[in-house]
Amino acid sequence: MKYLWTEDTGAGFHFWKLLNQLFFENAFVVESKESNQGILDALTVLKIENDL
Repeated sequence: MKYLWTEDTGAGFHFWKLLNQLFFENAFVVESKESNQGILDALTVLKIENDL
């Protein structure tokens, strides 16, 4: 999963979501850094693999 983290909120946030939809076919999960909760939620689904 690829994330696009933006400082924008409101109209700016919707701009990045629209850009993601129109040009990148929703390849990214767009999150605002207004709150770190989105980052924390993303970390809970990561799978860490040890290739040593």
